[in-house]
Amino acid sequence: MWTSFLSLIIALCASVIGGICGVGGGVLMKPLLDITGIASVSTASFLSGVTVLAMTGYSTAKDLSSKTKDIEIRTVLPLALGAAAGGVIGKYLFEIIKAGLP
Repeated sequence: MWTSFLSLIIALCASVIGGICGVGGGVLMKPLLDITGIASVSTASFLSGVTVLAMTGYSTAKDLSSKTKDIEIRTVLPLALGAAAGGVIGKYLFEIIKAGLP
Protein backbone atom coordinates (compact mmCIF):
# COMPACT_ATOMS: atom_id res chain seq x y z
CA MET A 1 0.00 0.00 0.00
CA TRP A 2 2.76 2.44 0.97
CA THR A 3 4.69 1.81 -2.26
CA SER A 4 1.59 2.45 -4.37
CA PHE A 5 1.00 5.77 -2.61
CA LEU A 6 4.66 6.75 -3.00
CA SER A 7 4.56 5.80 -6.70
CA LEU A 8 1.48 7.98 -7.16
CA ILE A 9 3.15 10.94 -5.43
CA ILE A 10 6.29 10.50 -7.57
CA ALA A 11 4.18 10.34 -10.75
CA LEU A 12 2.22 13.44 -9.77
CA CYS A 13 5.32 15.44 -8.87
CA ALA A 14 7.16 14.33 -12.01
CA SER A 15 4.17 15.31 -14.15
CA VAL A 16 3.82 18.75 -12.56
CA ILE A 17 7.56 19.52 -12.63
CA GLY A 18 7.83 18.13 -16.15
CA GLY A 19 4.94 20.31 -17.29
CA ILE A 20 6.42 23.42 -15.72
CA CYS A 21 9.92 22.79 -17.09
CA GLY A 22 8.75 21.60 -20.48
CA VAL A 23 10.32 18.14 -20.24
CA GLY A 24 8.61 14.79 -20.17
CA GLY A 25 7.63 13.54 -16.74
CA GLY A 26 9.25 10.21 -17.56
CA VAL A 27 12.64 11.91 -17.53
CA LEU A 28 12.11 12.55 -13.82
CA MET A 29 9.89 9.63 -12.85
CA LYS A 30 12.02 6.67 -13.85
CA PRO A 31 15.16 7.84 -12.03
CA LEU A 32 13.11 8.68 -8.93
CA LEU A 33 11.52 5.23 -8.91
CA ASP A 34 14.95 3.66 -9.40
CA ILE A 35 16.51 5.71 -6.58
CA THR A 36 13.75 4.92 -4.09
CA GLY A 37 13.94 1.22 -4.95
CA ILE A 38 10.17 0.76 -4.75
CA ALA A 39 9.95 -0.71 -8.23
CA SER A 40 12.09 -2.92 -10.43
CA VAL A 41 13.60 -1.41 -13.57
CA SER A 42 10.96 -2.95 -15.83
CA THR A 43 8.13 -1.84 -13.54
CA ALA A 44 9.56 1.68 -13.30
CA SER A 45 9.81 1.84 -17.11
CA PHE A 46 6.22 0.66 -17.47
CA LEU A 47 4.89 3.13 -14.88
CA SER A 48 6.85 5.94 -16.49
CA GLY A 49 5.43 5.08 -19.91
CA VAL A 50 1.86 4.92 -18.60
CA THR A 51 2.27 8.28 -16.89
CA VAL A 52 3.68 9.91 -20.02
CA LEU A 53 0.84 8.40 -22.08
CA ALA A 54 -1.73 9.80 -19.62
CA MET A 55 -0.12 13.25 -19.72
CA THR A 56 -0.08 13.17 -23.51
CA GLY A 57 -3.72 12.10 -23.66
CA TYR A 58 -4.72 14.87 -21.28
CA SER A 59 -2.78 17.51 -23.23
CA THR A 60 -4.26 16.34 -26.52
CA ALA A 61 -7.81 16.33 -25.13
CA LYS A 62 -7.28 19.81 -23.68
CA ASP A 63 -5.97 21.11 -27.02
CA LEU A 64 -8.84 19.50 -28.93
CA SER A 65 -11.42 21.06 -26.60
CA SER A 66 -9.79 24.48 -26.96
CA LYS A 67 -11.23 26.54 -29.77
CA THR A 68 -8.02 28.54 -30.16
CA LYS A 69 -5.72 25.64 -31.06
CA ASP A 70 -5.88 23.40 -34.08
CA ILE A 71 -4.16 20.05 -34.38
CA GLU A 72 -2.93 19.50 -37.92
CA ILE A 73 -3.54 15.83 -38.66
CA ARG A 74 -1.26 15.99 -41.73
CA THR A 75 1.65 16.83 -39.46
CA VAL A 76 0.73 14.82 -36.38
CA LEU A 77 -0.23 11.50 -37.99
CA PRO A 78 3.12 10.78 -39.72
CA LEU A 79 4.99 11.76 -36.55
CA ALA A 80 2.82 9.48 -34.40
CA LEU A 81 3.14 6.56 -36.81
CA GLY A 82 6.90 7.10 -37.09
CA ALA A 83 7.25 7.18 -33.29
CA ALA A 84 5.24 3.97 -32.92
CA ALA A 85 7.19 2.21 -35.67
CA GLY A 86 10.48 3.44 -34.19
CA GLY A 87 9.52 2.05 -30.79
CA VAL A 88 8.65 -1.36 -32.21
CA ILE A 89 11.76 -1.54 -34.41
CA GLY A 90 13.97 -0.29 -31.56
CA LYS A 91 12.66 -2.98 -29.21
CA TYR A 92 13.19 -5.64 -31.88
CA LEU A 93 16.78 -4.48 -32.54
CA PHE A 94 17.50 -4.31 -28.81
CA GLU A 95 16.34 -7.92 -28.38
CA ILE A 96 18.60 -9.03 -31.26
CA ILE A 97 21.63 -7.24 -29.78
CA LYS A 98 20.81 -8.54 -26.30
CA ALA A 99 20.57 -12.12 -27.56
CA GLY A 100 23.97 -11.79 -29.29
CA LEU A 101 25.82 -10.68 -26.15
CA PRO A 102 27.32 -13.25 -23.79
